[in-house]
Amino acid sequence: MLERIRWGGMVRCGVLLVLVLGFSACAMIPKDPDKPVTLSKPPAGDALLAESSKAVLADKGDGSAFMLISQNAEALRWRLAVIDEAQDSIDLQVFIWSNDEAGRLLLHRIIAASERGVRVRLLVDDMPKDWSDRATAMVSRMPNIQVRRFNPGRIRTGMFSRMFQMLANFRELNRRMHNKQLLVDGKWAVIGGRNIGNPYFGLAKEYNNRDLDVLITGPILSELGADFDEYWNAEATYPGEAMYGEISDRKVEKATQKFDDVVLKDQALLQAAGIPVEPINWTDRFASLPDRMWPGAAESLKDSPTVKG
Repeated sequence: MLERIRWGGMVRCGVLLVLVLGFSACAMIPKDPDKPVTLSKPPAGDALLAESSKAVLADKGDGSAFMLISQNAEALRWRLAVIDEAQDSIDLQVFIWSNDEAGRLLLHRIIAASERGVRVRLLVDDMPKDWSDRATAMVSRMPNIQVRRFNPGRIRTGMFSRMFQMLANFRELNRRMHNKQLLVDGKWAVIGGRNIGNPYFGLAKEYNNRDLDVLITGPILSELGADFDEYWNAEATYPGEAMYGEISDRKVEKATQKFDDVVLKDQALLQAAGIPVEPINWTDRFASLPDRMWPGAAESLKDSPTVKG
């Protein structure tokens, strides 16, 4: 009996030691950083996206218009089309954003949009770890771009520390954000089941998902924008710029160059799949939409962004 007691005590001490060592090696993000409230911009009034929306809705009454996107490659092309033609705002909400050819391509095009003055808000769930805290902070500190992570745990490093955090706060941290929508200029939206990554757009070597998106224009955009705003400004979202400390200009320059080099290497796969690797003029594609989209009434349904501990 004494030996059992001693052995049990040794096990408990060992577990405590592991936890202490884990916490001693962990890093934490600041609590309650500054997070200003921002809202969707009014719909843009000119340029291709506004004009094409007007053309689509001209003979469709007071409702919205919809087109199903079943093909993976088409789902990527339509995302690129609305991003490349954006003039005023891009709001993107997604669960998974992979660090692969498709993920880097969309980020590259979004950065290009921000450089021409488009305001960008990117809301990404924190559970998938394709974006490091450092990368999140760097992108969020770019001009015209804001990144927020949904419901991140405060402990960011140390395997044992993060495991203990998850076990101790499972109900809270198990609340993830699976919403997926891309809203551009208050005129066009792509919503549906696809995350951002090669398997969702037919670019993966081992397997590709079969999924469905909807291209939308019309009055429903205001509801989708309000849904995005509710999540964006929710207590559970965390500003990306606060997720990492200071980064020197030299390190930013090196990271940017590395990203550009990788994107350049990605071009072989994208070109083989018929995906434009640089922004192009999408006028002809939008001109075909009046005959391809169906009218209808719509209502936006979503869950609440509230996280209950």
